[in-house]
Formats: sequence, C-alpha cells, structure tokens
Amino acid sequence: MSIPRGEERRLLRWYPAAFRQRYGAELLGLLEDASFAKKAPLATHLDIARAGLKERWRESGLAPESRDRALQVKAGGLWVLCAWAMAIVAGSAFANQIEQWQPALPTDAVQAPLLAIDVIQAAALVGAIAVMLGALIALPSAVRSLRQGAWRGLVPVVRGAIVLTGVLVLATVGLEIWAGHIRSVPCRGPLLGYGGGFLLWGALAALTLTAWTVAAVATMRRVELGARETKAEAALAVVVALVVAVVTAGVLVWWANVASSAPWFFSSPVARPHASPFDPTLVGVAVVLVIATVVAVAGTVRIVGASVRPSGS
Repeated sequence: MSIPRGEERRLLRWYPAAFRQRYGAELLGLLEDASFAKKAPLATHLDIARAGLKERWRESGLAPESRDRALQVKAGGLWVLCAWAMAIVAGSAFANQIEQWQPALPTDAVQAPLLAIDVIQAAALVGAIAVMLGALIALPSAVRSLRQGAWRGLVPVVRGAIVLTGVLVLATVGLEIWAGHIRSVPCRGPLLGYGGGFLLWGALAALTLTAWTVAAVATMRRVELGARETKAEAALAVVVALVVAVVTAGVLVWWANVASSAPWFFSSPVARPHASPFDPTLVGVAVVLVIATVVAVAGTVRIVGASVRPSGS
C-alpha cells in the first residue's frame, strides 16, 4: 500500500520550490511506488527531511558546490551579510538596554565604557556605509539579472518581507500613540503593558530584518557579478566582518567595565551590595554577537581562500 497523496506532498515540501518543479513528479512517483502499511515510517521522513534541507542549503548559495572563485567569494559575502543582520538585531537590543548608564558609575570609571560606546557607534556607521556601497555596486548586475527572469523565484520571499514591513509600520504607529497616552496619563499598569508591547515590536522588527536579509541573499544568489565587482564586494565584506568583530568586542568591554564598577545597575535602580552583573538580555546580545562574529570570520576565510586560490583550481 502506498502512502496517502497528501503525505507525499507534505514530504516534498522539505525540498525548495525550484527542486520540486524540476524533480517533484519523479519523487512523487518513487513515493507512490514505495510499499508501506499505512504511512511512511519515521526513518523515511528523516531521510527526506535531511535530503531536502541539504538541497535547500545548497540552493541558498551559502555553500556552492562549484570551486569557482567568484561563487566562493559571493558565498563568503552572503555569510558576512547574515552576520551583519544578526549584529544589527543584537546591537538594537543593546542600545535599548543601556539607557541611563553613566549616572550609575563613579566619574573616574566612565571613560572606558564611554570609549567602548563611541567605538561601537563608529564601527556601526562604517559597517552601514560598507553595506550600502556593496548594494550600490551590485545594483546594476541585480537589475540586469532580474530583467532576464531571475525575479520569478524572488516573488514569495520579497512579498513576505513587504508584508512584514507594512505590519511593522502599523505597529510602530500604534506604539507611538500608546506611548503618548502613557505620557499624558501615567500609571503603572499601562507601563507594564507597554513594556510587553515594545518587546513584541522588537521581535517583529527582528523578524522583518531577517525577512529582508533572506530576500537579499536570495537576490544575490541569482546575480552574476563581474571580476571588478566581485573584488569590490569581497573587500567590503571583509570590512563588514571586521566591524562585526569590533562591535562584539565593544559590547563585551562595556559590560565588563560597568559590571566591575556598578554591578547593581543591571538588576536594580539603586546601588546595593552583592548585586549580580548578570542580565538576561545582555547575555542574549553577547551570544548573538559572538555567533555573528564566528559567521563573519567564516565568511571572510572563504573570501580570502577563494581570492588567493589560483585560477581554475
């Protein structure tokens, strides 16, 4: 007895759309020919899921099978772009978490963490400029590729990002109206609710940024860059990777300095003895930034390795 048709199609969803369009009928035929009592066993589900995810990973452009230098450089650049998106999310959470930190520290202990903040802001500006330059350099090739039909596979991804952006705009307007109401009629209840609403807004903003990053990665995977464009994108990607590492170091330095001088700042509005510098949000920020740095370094290693590899190897 073959497995039900609905289950077959659910299994095929592990594979990317382009793969299903090319090989879907053949895979359905194989599944129909398989003899199972009522449904596919767990081992079959796991095998198909593993193969489908592997195909999605290969198609993402983050791990091209080709040894072509341009493709390897592009893959490394996409790794760095993903790391940059992670750093933006973590950096936004960090900026929101460290408001009013200077009054908590003694005057002679402010300089080091203040320098760390300045370095983080300067590095973030450099990174933003590098990312924008990279987008401008790739724009002509992207437009050319889209005109040649590459846009067809991008519609669902871009549509989802646009929808999330619209929802984020509406949520931002609603949050501003709510904040104005709280300022005019202060009370404890709305403040607690507003805090939860702000967290939801932050999650939505992170999800929207992720959606646009996925759209950018999907677009760049379809773009054919020239030799000069590839070199420029590689150099900019290395700059962004360094920025991510500097931002990560700056956050850790700021945390260490504030924790050594005013550990109570992370858990209490007033000084108290034996306070812990542990803060769940900052832990999450640090973890995300460290992961982003590892991803950025991995992308840079791929870029440098492809750049120094002899042509044709």
